[in-house]
Amino acid sequence: MWRYGTYSTVRVWETSSGRQVARLFNGSNVKSVLLSRDAHYLVTTSGGSAEGIAWAWEVVTNRALGRLAHEGLIRAVTFSSDGRYLATASVDGTARVWETISARQVARLNHERSVSALAFSPDGYYLATASDDCYVRLWLWRPDSSSQPTLLPHEYPVNALTFHPDGSSIATASQDHTARVWETSSGRQVTRMNHQGSVNAIVFSSDGRYLATTSADRTVGVWETESGYQLICLPHKDVDYKDGDYLRNIAFSPDGRYLATASENGSTGMWEIISGRLTHKRRVSTVAFSSDGSYLATGSEDGTAGIWEVKGGYRHLQLSCGSRVWAAAFSPDGRYLATGSGDGMVGLWETVAGSQSVRMAHKRNVNDLAFSPDGRYLATASNDKTAKVWETASGRLLFSLSHNDTVNAVAFCPDGRYLATASNDTNACLWETATGRHMAYLPHKLIVNKVVFSPDGHYLATASWDHTAKIWETSSGRELFRLPHKSKVWSVAFSPAGISPTDTLVATASKDHTARVWETSSGKQIARFTHDESVSAIAFSPDGKYLATASDDHTTGVWEIASGRQCAYLPHRDSVNGVAFSPDGKYLATASMDGIARLWLWRSEDLLIEAQARLTRNLTPAEWQQYLGEEPYRKTCPNLPE
Repeated sequence: MWRYGTYSTVRVWETSSGRQVARLFNGSNVKSVLLSRDAHYLVTTSGGSAEGIAWAWEVVTNRALGRLAHEGLIRAVTFSSDGRYLATASVDGTARVWETISARQVARLNHERSVSALAFSPDGYYLATASDDCYVRLWLWRPDSSSQPTLLPHEYPVNALTFHPDGSSIATASQDHTARVWETSSGRQVTRMNHQGSVNAIVFSSDGRYLATTSADRTVGVWETESGYQLICLPHKDVDYKDGDYLRNIAFSPDGRYLATASENGSTGMWEIISGRLTHKRRVSTVAFSSDGSYLATGSEDGTAGIWEVKGGYRHLQLSCGSRVWAAAFSPDGRYLATGSGDGMVGLWETVAGSQSVRMAHKRNVNDLAFSPDGRYLATASNDKTAKVWETASGRLLFSLSHNDTVNAVAFCPDGRYLATASNDTNACLWETATGRHMAYLPHKLIVNKVVFSPDGHYLATASWDHTAKIWETSSGRELFRLPHKSKVWSVAFSPAGISPTDTLVATASKDHTARVWETSSGKQIARFTHDESVSAIAFSPDGKYLATASDDHTTGVWEIASGRQCAYLPHRDSVNGVAFSPDGKYLATASMDGIARLWLWRSEDLLIEAQARLTRNLTPAEWQQYLGEEPYRKTCPNLPE
């Protein structure tokens, strides 16, 4: 009798009170159970010798409504949204529709092979079925009649399917490594989303704007429904697919802010869905964090700069700059944002109020700008063949530093004594900040794109179209090392101060599809990271352990320097041309040609911490048993009560 109760009894509980409202004796091993949306009805499927049997129940009365029989194992069941009908899918090659109240079969839909999944459209007019013959069939069915189905093809069997909340489309997940969205009325494929392994589960958010997928590639994907663009790729490290354990269950919270996952081994995940989409109307050219990490600045070809609150991704201010914004930088104290535009104007904006306190001008496009370490001066680089140094408080021009061609970049040394410039005239130059006196030429054979100082100021690095980056001694202007690439070098960056007691590192980004990391003291290459297209920008994490790379292959990568392992793969719709870590290393900002600046929680542990911070308690032992069965109980958030 005890074994009968353990394996053959279904209990229904009221969630608000925990009160048991029904106890149903199935008569055989219960394999699965499903409640109708209004909780009036319940269906159970059986295992063992009765695996081709399902039972329909009325919850309030505990009454069995009828026996639903197939000639083989029942693989899936579903209710219509109003609960009037339920459908079953079986290995016998049929899907059957039953009137719930009478358990009468009202439709039999034949397939060539086993039926694996099925779903009613929200209005109940359509029934979608997935078969091992690699087709999804879309049936416009009616009781005791049905039309010929619309066929939705995949290359391999389909594991799961679901309708959009408004019924306009249907999403399918397949062993062919794809999830696809189809128009319900026509069967036309609208979007296709790719994984690196079988796609096992798929679900829409409640508003239908997003789709979530789980895959045998050990990731969870969050996608825009309309475009098929992947917003987030979340790793699920706890699933061991070698043992046949799959991540099969996934659900959005009703407000769409969280995503929950569960695997067959009982491991679960709770994720906060942060798309990080900071939108402009045209290409985003630059991103920069404030020194305390509370704000992110973006500059765009739409003629605006945005100041965004990092926590939440909300726009704090939109600044109208009149022309394309090519450069943006916060002052060291975070009080001001400087912007450089295509019309030659330099704006100095108060971060809190958004008012423009100072306005300065070049004759042509402003390409780069930098504050001195004490914030007293602002240096700007322009297509008018000059770099200029301005007094921040007044906007007064102190020096105009001439090159023979466009000036691409400017940088102050850490103590503010020197300013470096990089130009199309094939030279980088070193200048004395206090006097504007020219100190040294740092020559290349072709255009110099970028110049940066090491954290201690002892070294300079330059990046050039001549396929090299160079390391120079600041005090003498002497070339120390040449860092070779196979094509143009777009950017160069030093690792932060204090990372290594013996050496700093320098990273380079090149059109040859690689980013490389070198020892500053020896010029020795110690790491190489490869993209499918040109690497346009790079940034070290604040702890110096990771390098972020931005590429024309529409992705940003985050790499562990010591091991060479790729820790994050962040997809975009178009080329990525800017990347920056927040001061605490928690966030990564990217600028893309698709008109969107994105703010990423690039580490899975940070995503989990953010999600757990919004929870108020752990699962109770009863809830744990309800959702996870015999898996040993543990607190998923140790600092929270049960």
